[in-house]
Amino acid sequence: MKNIKFGARLSRVISTVAPDSENPNITPYERIEWPVVKEIAQECERLGFDSIIVPDHPMDDLSRYACMSMMAALVASTERITVGTLTTNTMRYLPNPSLFIKEIATLDHISDGRLYPFGLGLGWTPHEYEAFGFPFPKHKIRLAQMIETIEMMNLMFSEQHKCSYDGKYFQIKDAICEPKPVQNPFPIVIGGKGNRTLGVAAKYADHIDIYSGMEIDATHERISYIEEVCSENGRNFKDIVLSWGCWFWIYENEKERSRYATEIKRLAEYGDQFQAVMGTPEEIIEKFEALKEIGISYFTLRFEDLPSIRGLQLFNEYVMPKLR
Repeated sequence: MKNIKFGARLSRVISTVAPDSENPNITPYERIEWPVVKEIAQECERLGFDSIIVPDHPMDDLSRYACMSMMAALVASTERITVGTLTTNTMRYLPNPSLFIKEIATLDHISDGRLYPFGLGLGWTPHEYEAFGFPFPKHKIRLAQMIETIEMMNLMFSEQHKCSYDGKYFQIKDAICEPKPVQNPFPIVIGGKGNRTLGVAAKYADHIDIYSGMEIDATHERISYIEEVCSENGRNFKDIVLSWGCWFWIYENEKERSRYATEIKRLAEYGDQFQAVMGTPEEIIEKFEALKEIGISYFTLRFEDLPSIRGLQLFNEYVMPKLR
């Protein structure tokens, strides 16, 4: 069994939602406050979380910090904890991912190898693409572009000084990517839920983030498919890290739950789409033990009570020791 790790998703504190938005706003605040984000990231590090994770959406809310700049600032504000994203938007691949790959190398280098998990994905918000002037091609094209991006990453992060690549969608000629990432080889992380994406992940990824909600059978089915593809391609399935994440609310007991009843109800009503999980420490442990049993070794949780640190502290005190 792999060591169990935990990532805290900071979505709630790097974006704001308009009060009249259709999106739920569990902890409303009028503007993003960098000192608050920094304090929460440092608290995650103090509490022993393994990573802090930010989303990559340029405009999904009223206001939002940009992903790559945010990660650089978080790296500079912490010492041990890794910093990553699940997953980067496919806008990053266009019109050519070469400069994006160079940015990854730089971030990993200046952080001394703390860029993890740095997820790649296919994107799922066409309205953002349209707003920022990017095409949103069909799924199979985005998948092919992600594969070419991974192949270019592996090439540019290799020992070669000058790199050339001639793909169907992307090309580079004598590109230099120095300094290289500290992590060698750099871990390829892919997030997805459909068989086409998971099939590619099983061939290329060192870490796969599985989207499935709290449906144990669905998660197990996806894991079995990944294992099958690994077997067909001669890969050791046990070498791959499997992670799972959700929108998340932990409360100490029913008395505390009743204090936040209105907010929790709102989240629960919205939960089917966004895979919300909530409960007391005992309930959370039971749910996560089931996921651990089928192979999940990395939990990435979007704490819905942020900017309060209550949930982070409860999770650290009662849940982490039981699962590690």
